[in-house]
Amino acid sequence: MTEKNPTQATAGPRLVHDAVSPAAPILAPSASSPRRWALRVAVGAGLLIAGAVALTEHQRAAALEARVAELAVALADARTEIAARRQHLEAIRSSVAEMRDRVGALETLAGADPAPAPAAPKATPAH
Repeated sequence: MTEKNPTQATAGPRLVHDAVSPAAPILAPSASSPRRWALRVAVGAGLLIAGAVALTEHQRAAALEARVAELAVALADARTEIAARRQHLEAIRSSVAEMRDRVGALETLAGADPAPAPAAPKATPAH
């Protein structure tokens, strides 16, 4: 077993007393302190970058949701217009069918043998 020498430097922070106030010890940096600082900076930078990415993605998602809402309104308008145009086309088809029936009836009437004209009434002498 090895015994530790109390005067030998150990890894990690060590307690140092301030000359002005011996009762208030301060923590002096040790050799591993720059590594810890670098790790904290790296973790902080990583969290900052992750936060920025999350914020950007959130804004992008919000913009896409707004675009989807706009497109949904445009789609509803287009469907309404299509339905109105279909009704109009159906009214035109109905009118064309009615006109076709009338033209057919007129062609039938025109192609039929003319009936003998009714006899003209006899003239009666005037009194």
